[in-house]
Amino acid sequence: MAKSGIIFLLAVAEITAKQHISNLEAKIVGGEPLEIHEVPWQVALLENGSFGCGGIIYSDCVILTAAHCVYGKDEEFLSVRGGSAFRSSGGTVVVVKKTIVHQNYIHNPTVFKDSNDIAVLILKSPLPLDGKTMQLIQLSEVRTEPETPAVVSGWGKIFSSPVFGATKELMATVLKVQSPDRCKKAYDAWSTLFGVNLEIGKKWPDGLICASSTFSNVCNGNSGGPLVRMDSDFQYKLIGIVSRGSQCQGPDVFTDTLYYKEWIEHTRGFQPLTFKPEILLGVNLTIVDTVSCRKSYIEGNYTFPETVVCAHQCGKDSCQGDSGGPLVTWPNPKLVGIVSGGTDCAFSYPGFYTDVALFRNWILQTIKELNIY
Repeated sequence: MAKSGIIFLLAVAEITAKQHISNLEAKIVGGEPLEIHEVPWQVALLENGSFGCGGIIYSDCVILTAAHCVYGKDEEFLSVRGGSAFRSSGGTVVVVKKTIVHQNYIHNPTVFKDSNDIAVLILKSPLPLDGKTMQLIQLSEVRTEPETPAVVSGWGKIFSSPVFGATKELMATVLKVQSPDRCKKAYDAWSTLFGVNLEIGKKWPDGLICASSTFSNVCNGNSGGPLVRMDSDFQYKLIGIVSRGSQCQGPDVFTDTLYYKEWIEHTRGFQPLTFKPEILLGVNLTIVDTVSCRKSYIEGNYTFPETVVCAHQCGKDSCQGDSGGPLVTWPNPKLVGIVSGGTDCAFSYPGFYTDVALFRNWILQTIKELNIY
C-alpha cells in the first residue's frame, strides 16, 4: 500500500512538472506576458539604466550572464533589475560592483570552439531574495540528455525584423535540447547557406548546448538569460546561458553551465580570504529575512538552525575564526546575535548568528544562578 502511494505521488509530481512547462509555453504562444514569480531567477542587465541583456540570480550577490553582454563595458555603469517582469520598471535595481569575464573568452560570434561566453557579476549590495519574485537558481549537476524540454526566458525581440525591438514584458518558451551531432550538422548547413565561416571544429564543442523548437526561438535581447529544466527532484535547475543563435531562427546556442561549474564556483569567491589573527576587523552587514535565508539553505541541501538570525552584505561576512563573536546594531550597539555558522564566506549564502533575543531569559537566569552580579 505504501509503495502504491509513493508511485502515485511521483506520478502526480511528474504531471505537475509537465503542466508547469506547458503553461510557460502557452504564455508565449498565446502572447500573454510571463509573471516574474514563474521565473524568479531572471534579471535584466542594464547599462546606464537602459536594458541590454538578461541575467541569472546565482546568489543574492552574484549574477551569471554571457561574457559578450559585459565585455569591454565599464562596470561603473552596469546594474541589474530583479523582481520584475518589466525590463524598465518595477522590482529592485542593484548596482554592479565587479564584472568577471572568463579569462579565455573570445569576443567573436563566429568562433564556437572554446568561446567561453560566460561572466560573473558581483553586486554592491544583496538582492532582497524573497523566494517569490526573486530567488536564486542552482546549477544542474547532471548532463542534459537530447530531447529534454527546457525553458528559456527573456526580453528579446519577438521577430527578427529590425523594425521590432525587444519586448517590454518578460516572455518564455520551451525548447528541446539537441544532440551534439545534430547541433553540428545544423550549424554546418547554416554556415554553407549563408557563406559564413564558423569556427566549430570537427565535433560540436564542449561547453556549448544547443536547443530548438519548431515554433519559437530566442532572439536579440535574450543574451545572458537562463535555460532551465525540471530536474529529477522536480525543481528547476540552470543548464545554460543564452549565447547566440542563427538569425533568430534556431537552433539556439547556450553556454553549458555544468561544463563551467568549477569556474563559476571558483570565480564567485574572487576576493582572497586572509586570516589576520592580530588585527581586529569589523564589517557593516544587513539583517536578512529569516524565511528567505532558511529557504536558500534548504534548497542548497544545507542544514539550517531554527534559532538564528541571518545577516549578509556582498563581499562581506563573518568567516572562519569569527565564531562566538558579536553581531550588534549600529551606531547604538545592542547585541542581536552571536557568530554561529554559514557557508562560502560572503558570496553564496548569508551568515547565520544565534538569535540572542530567543535566549534572553536563559542568559539572565544563568547569570542569576551563577551569582555573577
